Amino acid sequence: MPSIHLSTEVSTDPDTAWSVLAAYSRGEDRIFSVVEKVVMDGNARVVTTVDGYTVRENLVTVDPEHRRLSYTIPAWSEANIYHFAVMEILPVDGVGCRLRWITDYLPEEPLAESRLERYNTSFANLTEAIRRGHA
Repeated sequence: MPSIHLSTEVSTDPDTAWSVLAAYSRGEDRIFSVVEKVVMDGNARVVTTVDGYTVRENLVTVDPEHRRLSYTIPAWSEANIYHFAVMEILPVDGVGCRLRWITDYLPEEPLAESRLERYNTSFANLTEAIRRGHA
C-alpha cells in the first residue's frame, strides 16, 4: 500500500503543538489554505475545499496522552478508495517537537501532481500553525 510520509522538527513545545492538532480534531481550526469550510458531524469533520470538493474525515483516534490523532476518509470515488492518516507530535530533546503526518491510500497509483502538491501545502500550513502555536 502506498504511503505519504511528511515529517519536520518544530521549535514549539509538544503541548502547544498538540493544542493545534486538538483544535483540528474539534473543527475549530483555520489552518489549511485549501479548506473553505469545516463542519463537525458527530465524530467527523466535513470539509469543503476551495475548489468545491466535500470530504468526510472520520476521526478514529484523538489521544492527548500520546499526542496522536488518526482519521479515515471513506471511499469517495474510484480514484480514491482508501485513505487513512495519522498525525503525531513527538517530543525532541532540546528543540521542541517533531510533527509527523503519515497517510496510507489506495489505489496503488502514483499521486497526481496536483494532489501531491495539496498534501505538501497542507503540511506546510500545519507546520506554520504549530510554529505560531495556534490554529
